[in-house]
Amino acid sequence: MLAEMQEQASCRHQEIMDLLSSKQATLPPGTTLSDLRRSSSSLSLLPPSPQIFSGRNREQQQMITTIQKDTAARIAILGPGGIGKTSLALSVLHDYNIVEMFGTRRYFISCDAAITSNKPALMVLDNFETPWEIPEQRSKVEHFLSLLANITHLSIMLTMRGVERPSKIRWTRPFLPPLQPLTNDAAEEIFRDIADISDDDPDLLELLKLTDNLPLAVTLMAHLAESETCTGVLVRWKKENTLLLSDGMDKLSSLEKSLSISISCPRMTATPHALELLSLLSLLPDGISEATLFQMNLPFDNVVKCRFILVSTSLAYVDNRGRVKALTPIREYIRIHHPPQHELLQSLNAHVHQILDVWTGYYEPSSKYQMDAIWNEIFRKMNTER
Repeated sequence: MLAEMQEQASCRHQEIMDLLSSKQATLPPGTTLSDLRRSSSSLSLLPPSPQIFSGRNREQQQMITTIQKDTAARIAILGPGGIGKTSLALSVLHDYNIVEMFGTRRYFISCDAAITSNKPALMVLDNFETPWEIPEQRSKVEHFLSLLANITHLSIMLTMRGVERPSKIRWTRPFLPPLQPLTNDAAEEIFRDIADISDDDPDLLELLKLTDNLPLAVTLMAHLAESETCTGVLVRWKKENTLLLSDGMDKLSSLEKSLSISISCPRMTATPHALELLSLLSLLPDGISEATLFQMNLPFDNVVKCRFILVSTSLAYVDNRGRVKALTPIREYIRIHHPPQHELLQSLNAHVHQILDVWTGYYEPSSKYQMDAIWNEIFRKMNTER
C-alpha cells in the first residue's frame, strides 16, 4: 500500500511538472517558476469545493480556527460512510481564510486509490482508513503518518470511517467529534438545493425520515426526486428499499456500495459475529441497551467485542440513553442483504417472551392467545417502523 502511495506521488509530481511546462509555454519569455509561485493564477490540482454543502458550519469553523491557531495542526474527521467527511475537508481546504493562509501549499491525497518548506502547508489524506484498516500494515501506516507529523509547519487533515484516530501522532485539541447526521433543517435544505419541489410537498418529510439525515442518502434521494415526484420516490422505496439509491458506480453515487465498503472492512471480516449483531439491530429501530444484550443469550459469546467493532466502524452508534442503534439506511441494507439467522431470531423471541412473562407476573395473567398477539404486534412494528 505504501509503495502504491509513493508511486501515486511520483505520478502526481510528473503531472504537475507537465502542467507547469505547458503553462510556462504560454507565458512571456523569461517567466520563471518563481514567477508562477507569485502569480495569483497559480496552478491548483485540488478537487473542487462542494457546491451543495449545509449543516456543518460548527465543525467547519472549529477546524478553521484550529488550523489558524496552529501551523502544524492535526485533525481527524471521523464518522460513517456517506456522512460527509470528504465534503467537510474540501470545504475547509477551499475556505477563504485557509486559502489566504496556505495559498497553493494545500494538498489533497486520496488514500483509496514530502513537503519541505519554511512556509505553512496543509495536506488532506482522504479515506485514510483504506491503508490503516489492514492489520499487517497498520504499524507502518501509522509510522508514515508520524513522519509527516514531524514536518515543521505542515498541517494534516485526514478523513476516516469510524470513530478511532490513528496512534503515534499527537492530535490537536480540542478533538473534532465524529460527524453526526444532519439536522432536519440542513437535510431539507440540501434536498431542496437539488430537487425543485413545492414548498408544501406532503411527502418530503417522510422521504427525509427514511434517510435518517445521512448526507449521502439525502443527496441520492433528492436526485431521484428531480425526475419524479416525492410520492413516486416513496412508492418505489417501499418496493426497492436501498436498491433505489444504488444505481451509481462508486461509493459517492451508490448507497449500497458505500455500505458494502464498511461491512467488508478488515475489522468486520475478522469478527464475523459483528455482522450478526448488526443484523439484529436491523430489526430494532429503537436499538438495544447493553444490559439487554447480555440478557438475550445470543448464539455467540463475544458480544462486547462485536458491539465495540460496530461502534468503532460507525456502522452503529450509542444514543444519549446508552442504546446501541443503527441509522435507517444501514438497517434497511442489512435487513435485505444480511438478514438475521434463525438462531438469532430465536434468541430475540425468547427474550421478548421473558419480558412478557415478567409483565404478567405483576399484572393480570394473559392467555397464550394474548401473548402471541402481543408478540406479533411487536414483530409487526419492527418491520414497519424502520
